[in-house]
Parts: sequence; C-alpha cells; structure tokens
Amino acid sequence: MTTDSSAGFGRALVLAVGTALMLVGAAAVPTAQPGKSTAQIAAVFAPWITSDDAFMRVIAAGARPVRVGRVDTIIVTTLEDETTTARLRDQGAWFVLDPIVAGDCTTNTNKNEE
Repeated sequence: MTTDSSAGFGRALVLAVGTALMLVGAAAVPTAQPGKSTAQIAAVFAPWITSDDAFMRVIAAGARPVRVGRVDTIIVTTLEDETTTARLRDQGAWFVLDPIVAGDCTTNTNKNEE
C-alpha cells in the first residue's frame, strides 16, 4: 500500500511542478522594449552552476550583465534586441523574466554590503 501512496505523491508532485513551470513560463515574456538603455531582463540559470559561470554565459550570449539577483544564478542583464532572450536560452538560461517578476527589483547591487 505504501507503493500506491508514493506513486500518488509522485504524480501530484510532477503535476505541481509542471503547473508552476507553466505559470512561470507565462510570466517569462519580458515587458521591456529591446534597445532602450533602461530595458532589463533576468536570466535564470540552473542552481548548480556557479555565479561566475552564469555571468560568463550572459556575456557569451552577447548581453551586458547589470547585477546578480537574489539567487546567484539569476543575472539581470540588458535587453539588447529581439534575439537576446533566444541567445540567453541557447547559453542555458532556464527562463528569461522581467526582473520584477524574478524578485530582483530590490536587489542590492553590491552583495558585500549586506
């Protein structure tokens, strides 16, 4: 009987994670317009890579990093043009979000001061 309840829990967990990913995906469309000097997006990378690796991936995508987010693998960057989000995904970004959606609107730009 334990196997049945474990399988049920596993299905529920997969459903919950899938729903969460769909909701985040819906919010993943940046509202900023490419080319504006103030347009920023947050690139969310896998939690097991280093902050330096995430930073280098943003640079490799041709974007300009602005700051690290609340989590070290969220990098806020400029939205250079219409292809920026695709290039970030090609470099391994899981999601590309509006920084406010990602919770980075109040991020301290110098983590050493915290």
